[in-house]
Amino acid sequence: MTTAIPYAERSEWSDVKPASLSEGPAPFAPILFTDEYKDAMAYFVATAHSGELSQRVFDLTSHLVKLNQGLYTVWRTRQLILDELHGDLHAELHMLNEMMDESPKSYQLWQHRQFVMERLREPAGELEFMKSLSEEDPKNYHMWNYRQWLVTTFGLWEGELAAIDELLLSDVRNNSAWTYRFFLLFGSQELEGRVMDVDVDKELEYVVSAIRRAPSNESPWVYMRGVLKREKRQASAFVMGMCRSLVEGQCLSPHLYAFLVDEYVEQQNLDAATETCLHLEQVVDKTRAKYWAFKRQQILSKK
Repeated sequence: MTTAIPYAERSEWSDVKPASLSEGPAPFAPILFTDEYKDAMAYFVATAHSGELSQRVFDLTSHLVKLNQGLYTVWRTRQLILDELHGDLHAELHMLNEMMDESPKSYQLWQHRQFVMERLREPAGELEFMKSLSEEDPKNYHMWNYRQWLVTTFGLWEGELAAIDELLLSDVRNNSAWTYRFFLLFGSQELEGRVMDVDVDKELEYVVSAIRRAPSNESPWVYMRGVLKREKRQASAFVMGMCRSLVEGQCLSPHLYAFLVDEYVEQQNLDAATETCLHLEQVVDKTRAKYWAFKRQQILSKK
């Protein structure tokens, strides 16, 4: 049961006629909004129609985003008011910190945080804030996306690779960390002419070590494919040696054999590629047997 005072009873809103929120005479699936939400939204829609950007509308957006964080239009209006009234960005960041503790996966919160940081230009503490959030969920896509933007915008590269090493040491299956590692070493080269001197052979050794720890973990296999494709390389003798040792150890990782199929095709060793497809089809990856049969026929057609 709501304790909020209806806007019709607030003197500062006496000059505003709330908008109708009707979904039509016979809505197929009406949403069960609370009375508090419908009341606040009716006044918000009215001010949106008039184009009002004021402190009272700002306060109204505060009410609405606490009821529903996914209201993009409400967040956008809030941003326009912050710019118009030169709002307190430190207070805004503090509010976001509190909301993100409760809802760290809200896209709208991260988008608004980027808006605030673009204007505040005070990134100190942001990486530490994300570290505290990642202790609860180290695979939050929106957090990693924001981190890429933050590091790129403010040049916070120092220590990032070491931080990712630490994360992957604790959880080699963290696909988000692998993706961010690729961004740091390779993707970031294309941003503003920044170039990082990457020892690709050393990086492949790093990936091989991670694969040996958990051969059935898809993440480092995908990462290794990305590195080889990025550098226009075939798998080195070192990488193929790792694969052979896993095969000899009777490893049943489908990612191992799928990688070998592609490498054999790249090397024009089509007999080995079709044999590996058959092994995947009959032994290693029976769930996708029809796919591997199709893949095998594709390769045979190239002979």
